[in-house]
Amino acid sequence: MPKKRRLVWALAALAALLIGGYILYRFDPGQSGFYPKCVFHEITGLYCPGCGAARAFHALIHGDFLAALDLNPLLVIALPVIIVMIILEIVGYFRDRRYGLFPMWQALALVVVIVVYTVLRNLPIEPFTYLAP
Repeated sequence: MPKKRRLVWALAALAALLIGGYILYRFDPGQSGFYPKCVFHEITGLYCPGCGAARAFHALIHGDFLAALDLNPLLVIALPVIIVMIILEIVGYFRDRRYGLFPMWQALALVVVIVVYTVLRNLPIEPFTYLAP
């Protein structure tokens, strides 16, 4: 991907995080009716990897780390990594350097983690029931 396009995507991702964070800060997903419901959960009754993410992000923004961890532990773990990757991409543009973020093996590992997390959070066996929102 060309250097300038990577910067645009990184800035767009950062803007989406900031705008989404502001909306989630102002409007509690548990109280506001304008947030969409999870289509996957509505159809199957199972939890997708994103179920509880909006409420977890809201809890994080308000400083309630344990509530966020309870709602979506994958988001709580992944969010700092995502933020660092975005910042490194932006810094790399201005330093004329590529930090080699997200090579193919990381992309495949991410897919495996998401699939395993989705399966585990839907198992009705303790301790996996704690992964459900």
